[in-house]
Amino acid sequence: MDRKNCDGHGLRVSLVYHKPNSKIFGGYHEAVKFFNGFIVCDLLIYLLFSQGLKFEKIAWQGKVMDASSDFINVKLKSNFAKSNLTTLLSGKELSIETPPDFQNIARIKIEHKNKSLTDFINELQASGMFEFVEPDFIIRASVTPNDTYYSNQYALPKVNAPNAWDITAGDESIIIGILDSGIPILNGNLSHPDLQNTSRIIEGVDYVGDGNGVKDENGHGTHVAGILGAETNNNTGVAGINWNSKLSTNQVFNILREGTHYGFRYTLINAVDNGCKIINFSGGSIVGSGAMEYAIQYAQSNDVLLVAAAGNYDGDTNPDKVVEYPAAYSILFS
Repeated sequence: MDRKNCDGHGLRVSLVYHKPNSKIFGGYHEAVKFFNGFIVCDLLIYLLFSQGLKFEKIAWQGKVMDASSDFINVKLKSNFAKSNLTTLLSGKELSIETPPDFQNIARIKIEHKNKSLTDFINELQASGMFEFVEPDFIIRASVTPNDTYYSNQYALPKVNAPNAWDITAGDESIIIGILDSGIPILNGNLSHPDLQNTSRIIEGVDYVGDGNGVKDENGHGTHVAGILGAETNNNTGVAGINWNSKLSTNQVFNILREGTHYGFRYTLINAVDNGCKIINFSGGSIVGSGAMEYAIQYAQSNDVLLVAAAGNYDGDTNPDKVVEYPAAYSILFS
């Protein structure tokens, strides 16, 4: 990758050139396109960041966290129903964004921010209707390197993948769910040569709602999907750990690798309900939540193995960030 700077019309412009015919998993943080050769300027970077989630700082469980400015997650007590919730919210500048589900958990939208997020939470909690009232915390994808072919430089021998392949290269009856930023799609079709087998790739649910389905706009999901199940023995790209199982890609991270606890909950439950028996989530936040934990319990009750990233923090320099959630829950593999 070559980079040049130039001036034009008063704007400093950064030109980013990808070498022709490069095949990469992951991507450049400023912008990721799944075709050869592109130019990016600082103005585009600004526009990308304007598409991020609206969030604010909130003190919670002794930590200062990023939480959605627009939403609150609640769990109704068993003796209350949606009608009670509707009555409670009437006249409070609040509305039901997602009604109570099978676990009686709902997402509340703040229609007009006339008080602090903490005040809204305390007001709802004081009603006595809820088992919990909590912010919809921001989750972020774990950082991955953007080096070409990084995923096969050392990891496969370290996990003894070649020896495992002598026994099995995966079971085509197993569906592996990926909760991430999506998968390469161009003109409505799977577009990466290592991730375009329509008999294996299942386009799952798009919780981001950007109008592009599960199209990956930042490369993180592509990197994860490639590690898990890139086409192998095709003289292209990298070798995936699992060659035969199906991959269900579900989009929970936006173009800036941001998501929410409710988005994690929604995509996890959807993946479980659609037959995924192994689910990977390469992201997290430094606190857990009821919305997250109840979804994990649902996955466990359906005999699903959930694997989550422990985080990319140094325990010596960041003692409060040693293990992220959901990986910190004891029922997960991280």
